[in-house]
Formats: sequence, structure tokens, C-alpha cells
Amino acid sequence: MVFEEKQTMLRWWWILILFPLILIIVIAIAVQGSDAKKAEIISSIGILVAAEAFIVILFALMRLYSRIDDKGVHFGYSPFIKKRTHQWQDIEKVWVRKYSPLGEYGGWGIKTISPKKRGIAYNVWGNKGLQIHLKNGKKILIGTQKPDEMAAFLKQLKQKYQIEVIEKVELNNS
Repeated sequence: MVFEEKQTMLRWWWILILFPLILIIVIAIAVQGSDAKKAEIISSIGILVAAEAFIVILFALMRLYSRIDDKGVHFGYSPFIKKRTHQWQDIEKVWVRKYSPLGEYGGWGIKTISPKKRGIAYNVWGNKGLQIHLKNGKKILIGTQKPDEMAAFLKQLKQKYQIEVIEKVELNNS
């Protein structure tokens, strides 16, 4: 029994936001008068396009991977975190829940805004995730785009392997 999920930060609609910016700058060059001013604007466009390309490539490479099996919870957030594993014997409790990405963690990505109070969040989109409380006091939230599937899998896993740390689900599908 295995639950796996792979998520990416890059969304197709980002292209709709980024490329019009370049178009606006190109139009601005066309209406400018002097050649010196055009050269300055062209170099600025080169920097802007390079920066946008870097951001798009970075976001295209960012992937959140999660896996739950009878051994424990495994996850990675490439290219920053290769793989982390928390075995069931090291976990105090785990459940799927709804959360506020901005209110609780300050947004999406790898968030350590309140590591002592709320723990660390690893997410890409949405507001549902796997909440993990470790026996050492650390808290981890791993975002999911498949909360119902994850919750159903955890229920099956708990029944089959008698994993007592798997708790109730706190999802509201709103």
C-alpha cells in the first residue's frame, strides 16, 4: 500500500502574466526617440527577460513529492530538499487538515515563518495538507492536491497496519 503525489509550482497561466510584460517593454522601445535611450531600454529588457526566464525555470524545477507507506511518511522538495523520511515510530500523530497558507505560514513554498508554534510547511498550492507532529516536538505540514484520497489511504493504512498515530481528518471541502 502506497500513496504518492507529485506537485509542481509552475502553472500555465503564469505565461499569460509574464509575456505581456515583455510586450509592453518592446512597445515602449518602439515609441522612444533617441538611439541612446533605445540602447538603454534594450539592455534593461535583456535583464528583465533573463530574470523572468530564471524565475520560470526555477519554478518549473520546483517539485513537491510525497509518499506514505507502511514504513512512514517520505517527502522531498526539489531542488532544495532531496528526501526526508519520518518513520511511524517517530511520529506522535498525523492527519489531513485544512489550513490557511497565508495566515498560518505566510504563503506557499518552504515556509518556516513560525517553526516553534506551527512548524514548517512544504506546499505548492491549495489549503489542505498532511499535518505531522513528531515525538521530538517538531511539526511539519505537507501540502496536498489530493486530500480526500490521502485521507482515505491513511484510514486504510491505519486499519491494515494498526498505526495508532493516524488521527481523524479535519477537512471541510469548502
